[in-house]
Amino acid sequence: MTDRVRPPELPPPAPEELAAVAVLARHAFQVAGQLRQLSERMSDLGWHTDEYSYADLSQIADSLSGMSGRAAMHSGDTHVLNEVTGKPWKLLGGDAH
Repeated sequence: MTDRVRPPELPPPAPEELAAVAVLARHAFQVAGQLRQLSERMSDLGWHTDEYSYADLSQIADSLSGMSGRAAMHSGDTHVLNEVTGKPWKLLGGDAH
């Protein structure tokens, strides 16, 4: 039997780091929505970008949306998590930010 090595425990993130991550989550969420609207409107008008298809823009928007959810979860700010997921989350075992 081999001994398992435990990874070192990381210190909890500083409150200012968590606040910055919450801002990042909101920004990514907003940009994802704007990118989706832009792509749809361009499609409606028959316009396109030189480099990216509508599907590419949608994938980028989806990626930003997913990242915004992960960032919101990392921040621990349930208000931001509710905003970016559209679901009512509650923090268990502590106060919501």
